[in-house]
Amino acid sequence: DHWVEFLKSKIWGYITDQRNTTHPIFCDVQNTDQADNIFDGITYAKGAALLKQLFTMMGEQKFSQAMGQYFNKYQYSNTTLADFFGVLKQQFEGDYLLQWQQDWIMKAGLNLVELTSVNEKSYTFKQTATLKDLHPTLRNQMFKVGLYDHDGKELEVKLIQLNPTEETVLEFEHQNAYVLLNFDDGSFVKTSYSQQQADFFLKNLSNLSTINRVLVLRSIWDQVRDGLTGFTTFINGVLKSLLNETDDAVLQMVLEWCTGGVSFYCPIKHRQTFENELAHVIIELLRKCPKENKNKRLILLDYLALWGTSQQNLEFLLQHINSDDAEFGFIGLSNGWRIIRNIFANLNIPKEQKWQLFEKWAQRDGTDEVRLQKRFLENLFNFDKLWDYFINYNKEESIPMVREAMAAFNHKIYLEQLQTYEQKYFEALPTIFSTKSSEYAKEFYHSLYPINDNINSYIELCEKTLLKSQHDILTKFLKDSIDADQRRLKTYKFFLDPK
Repeated sequence: DHWVEFLKSKIWGYITDQRNTTHPIFCDVQNTDQADNIFDGITYAKGAALLKQLFTMMGEQKFSQAMGQYFNKYQYSNTTLADFFGVLKQQFEGDYLLQWQQDWIMKAGLNLVELTSVNEKSYTFKQTATLKDLHPTLRNQMFKVGLYDHDGKELEVKLIQLNPTEETVLEFEHQNAYVLLNFDDGSFVKTSYSQQQADFFLKNLSNLSTINRVLVLRSIWDQVRDGLTGFTTFINGVLKSLLNETDDAVLQMVLEWCTGGVSFYCPIKHRQTFENELAHVIIELLRKCPKENKNKRLILLDYLALWGTSQQNLEFLLQHINSDDAEFGFIGLSNGWRIIRNIFANLNIPKEQKWQLFEKWAQRDGTDEVRLQKRFLENLFNFDKLWDYFINYNKEESIPMVREAMAAFNHKIYLEQLQTYEQKYFEALPTIFSTKSSEYAKEFYHSLYPINDNINSYIELCEKTLLKSQHDILTKFLKDSIDADQRRLKTYKFFLDPK
């Protein structure tokens, strides 16, 4: 489903537009660093999403007619934003499109829409700005909604418009219906559901189209990211839906969110429990999956290799490294390397046997990937010598090779030792960004960012480093890290105080 694939990209835009570093689609660029900074989820994902939003607002016939005029008028030419909107405005009455351009193209920020109350045929919608202190704009919202009766039957789909105010009350023909917001994903808007509404749609997922199932599940996942619902609640509610999911794209997206949840939205001491639970579900799905459904099996094997990190699961996966006749057959080259990395880090088997596994898989692979994997595995036991190498890096090897060394250094098996490097990391950042190549500095930042749970300390260190930063890219990275760590703090509260 190409619109599901489109939504994957669009989510990138949603995440970017909720950060303090967001920016309008149309903005001034003063230097190359600023240009580098805006090759992001706003320029690409939000920009594309707003073209789809125009399509929803105008309808297929008018939008297609306008695009035909635009390409004919400006063929073999360069164009400006004014040229584009000059053609579009012919399809609108009054100044509506001019205001839309100001609100959506020239201003930053994302809006959240909720259905807050239903009184028979009267439906009250609430609109807020997700970054109300920085980007408080409320917008004219136009999108489709789907109305459903209490048995999950679709009653009606209609295009609605919300005022650029906090509250809009609309009258519908059907009374006390459940409402699916942004039906078919026509608009760039974040949606949220009450617990009752979310439970209803989870119960009736099978009645929804693929794109609308993803929209419901994504809204529930956003509540985890926003610290409104615990990751445990998400796992308990959504994993059940995966057992009956028929679309591979939906399955893959939800599993990807679960990966984010394990890595970022639960404390380290709880992660193994979640990995075990998720691996158990994956094994159950694999055993139910017909062998001819190769795409689904490949997706599931990817996540089994990722989450099968317990002693029992690694021993089970080791059978697949040793023989293609194991239960799930050939697991793929990349999955084999992931399993071998986990075996090197976790499985209590002799070192000689681990390197025998490496040699076996290296012969099977035979590509440059072998060199990258060897760089990681060798440095997994070379912790003490790596930090000075990273600080004094002088292009001795390629960025992909040094990335593997960084992954070996910044590994969960060294959590205690890594704490002594956390302050050193932040102190080094201004110098790294001033003296090293942009590509290396970015790799240093992302691959060596602290992975422990000292989140308040990381926020404080980011803020101190910001005061020293004279580099646009470093400044943006630090602000984004503060955003991400503040979000993590909100999600951790469900583990510290479940009530």
